[in-house]
Order: sequence, then C-alpha cells, then structure tokens
Amino acid sequence: MWYIEIAETHLVNLTFVDFSTRSFPIGNTDKVLVYDGNIHGKLLLNHFGNSIPPQIISSSNVLL
Repeated sequence: MWYIEIAETHLVNLTFVDFSTRSFPIGNTDKVLVYDGNIHGKLLLNHFGNSIPPQIISSSNVLL
C-alpha cells in the first residue's frame, strides 16, 4: 500500500508509463486500486492486465 501526500495546495497526478499484473490459473488476478484521499475515499482506479491505465488526478493532495 502506498500513501501519497504532497503539499496541501497541490493535486496528485498519477501517470503509469508501464503496467503489468500477474494472472493466476484459478481466476485470481493481481490488481491496482487507487483511492482519492484514503481507503474510505472514492475509488478512482481498479485495473489489472497489461494495458496502461488512464491518468489519475486527485481531488485533494492525497492518494492511496
């Protein structure tokens, strides 16, 4: 889990340049979840596979 916090007057811009998650034979797949703020914030990304997800811009200075 990564908690990203920057100066209060800024927003977080998360951009992936490469992306790959593992897939398991029984249907379980690793995935990346990104929340706006903390774990109780809005889910901004639920992504898996090999395609690069879209750019994410937070509504505050915090992403999880």
